[in-house]
Amino acid sequence: MIDGWLILIIAFASAILNGLTSIGGGILFILILMYLGSAAFPFLSMQAITTITIFFSLSCAVSGSLYFIRRKLYDKNMNGYLGASCFAGGWLGSKLSDMLPAASLQLIFFVLSLIAALSVLLNSSGRMKLKSRISLYWLLPIGTVIGMLGGMYGIGLGFLLLPLMVAVYDIPIRHSIGSALFIAAAITVSALLGKIGDSVTDYELYLFAAIGGITGTWLGGMISVKTPTRYLQVIVALVILGTSLKFLIPLVIR
Repeated sequence: MIDGWLILIIAFASAILNGLTSIGGGILFILILMYLGSAAFPFLSMQAITTITIFFSLSCAVSGSLYFIRRKLYDKNMNGYLGASCFAGGWLGSKLSDMLPAASLQLIFFVLSLIAALSVLLNSSGRMKLKSRISLYWLLPIGTVIGMLGGMYGIGLGFLLLPLMVAVYDIPIRHSIGSALFIAAAITVSALLGKIGDSVTDYELYLFAAIGGITGTWLGGMISVKTPTRYLQVIVALVILGTSLKFLIPLVIR
């Protein structure tokens, strides 16, 4: 029970930041679990952490996307092309995560974390404006790759989806956030389907992660209305960057 409440607190804190900045919550959730792992969660493997993260990310994506869907703040093309391809990729990624060794999963994850930090920093500075016209059909292979990466760790990868929509396809930020949340839900649902049949027993931890994700995202969204998110994004990016380097450097040089 103590483990469950600790998971809930971690999920709640990560989801608040996710609600404030729209991206980075899943990355932070995994990083905190790994940081506390040896002391608080020695029984959790990397694969177990990703499964718990699926429930966290799904709860955040669903609870967050309801706001935007009700107000029709999303892009139909992104939901269609990216949503379908990311859904397919999410299932493949969840299967791939069960086959890869923990060290490989950690290395790929830390590289993604560094990309996430850089993406958040660029996005907060307002410099991410490529506006290159790329055919929508390219979203099918791109979405499959993004979905596979997200499915491997049970995260929505908003830090890849938002720049793609805003910078490349010039979609308004609010519509991009709405579509990113919808697609993140598609990725995590697909990843969860990929886990069906696995021997899972930590249902209590999954429930606490979901509750923390829902309540934290709701509170973070309320606070974001009155908070300058640019500075929060920089703080989140620096936290992700510093924590990722802490784990990545020993993993690479050993």
